[in-house]
Amino acid sequence: MQKENLLEMIYEKRQEMIKTASIEGYSSIETVKYSQELDELLNRYQQLQLAEAGSIAAAPFQKFVLRMKKWSYSETLHHNA
Repeated sequence: MQKENLLEMIYEKRQEMIKTASIEGYSSIETVKYSQELDELLNRYQQLQLAEAGSIAAAPFQKFVLRMKKWSYSETLHHNA
């Protein structure tokens, strides 16, 4: 994925999140979902940045992101329902 496309997706997701938060509140399920999706996009962008810089920290960071996905808010909601 190109960085420019990713930046546009980040901008659009951020706008969706802000709009939803202004209507439904910051703690609504929909707002939190958009926030998590935005976090994932930001993580992808950061991974691209690290990879371009040739950082040896990219691999551990990617493993960390994958581990954190196991504990997403939406999965917690499904398990508690």
